[in-house]
Amino acid sequence: MFCSHCLLLQTQSSNKKRKKYVDEKYSEKYADNYVQALPKLHNRFSKQFKLVLKHRFSGKLLDIGCGTGHFLRFLKDNYKEWRYFGVEPSSVMRRVARKNTGVEIKNGILSSIPYPDEYFDVITCNDVLEHDLKLKNNLQELRRTLKPDGLLFLQAPNYKSYMAYITGEKWDWWCIPDHVLHFSYRFLIDYIRKNGFTILDSYTYEDQVDFLSNIKGVFARNHFTKIIFYVFKPTLIIIEKFAPLMNMGGLTVILAKKN
Repeated sequence: MFCSHCLLLQTQSSNKKRKKYVDEKYSEKYADNYVQALPKLHNRFSKQFKLVLKHRFSGKLLDIGCGTGHFLRFLKDNYKEWRYFGVEPSSVMRRVARKNTGVEIKNGILSSIPYPDEYFDVITCNDVLEHDLKLKNNLQELRRTLKPDGLLFLQAPNYKSYMAYITGEKWDWWCIPDHVLHFSYRFLIDYIRKNGFTILDSYTYEDQVDFLSNIKGVFARNHFTKIIFYVFKPTLIIIEKFAPLMNMGGLTVILAKKN
C-alpha cells in the first residue's frame, strides 16, 4: 500500500506469517551473528549518542526493542552517569540482553511501554518504528513516558535512498514481513514534528560495506555480472558518499525533544 501524499509505504501481511518469521529470525544464532558486527557498531553507537550528549548529560534512559542489549552495554560501559533500562518482546533476546547488560530488561512492546508517565529523560528507539502499524499511537506512547523536554532518539530505514532505488524489491531493509511500515526521510521528520516533538537533529547515512554487499548480491550473480559490478564499484562508492548530502542514505537518524 502506498500513500503518494505522505510518502509512507505499508506492507500487508498476516500476523501468523509475521510471527513465524520473527520467531525464526530472533534466535540464539541471530544473537551470535550480532556479536561479529560489534566493532563497526560501536563506532556508530558513539557517533549517535554524541547527539544526545549535546543536550543531556545524565538521567534515566530506556532502549525500546533493545534486542541483544549490546547498545545498552556500550552505553553502560562508556557513560556511567546514566541509569539504563530496556524493553524487548522476544524472550530469547531478553535473556541475552539481561546477560549482556545486567540492567532491567522488561517484556514489552512500543505500543504499551511498561513504565509510568514522564519517567524517562531519554528514550532510544533503533529500528523499531517500522515493525508496527500503529505509528501515531506509538509516538504518543513515547511522549507519555518521556519527561517534559525529554529526548527521543530513533533510527529507521529510508526507502527513498539510493540503495533502495538501485536494488529495488531486493533492498535489504524491506525485511518483509517483519517490517510493515516504510518511511521516507521527509515523511518521518514531518510526522514526528506533527505529533508533539521538536526536531533537534537529523540525517541519513549509509554503511558502505552494506551498500556494496546489497548491490553485489542483487546483480553480481555470475562471472560476467561480477566483472560489471567491479567495473562500476568506484562509481557506486561515489554514489554512497553523496547519498547523505541528499538525505538519501539507507537509514534515517532523528533526535527530537518532547514539546
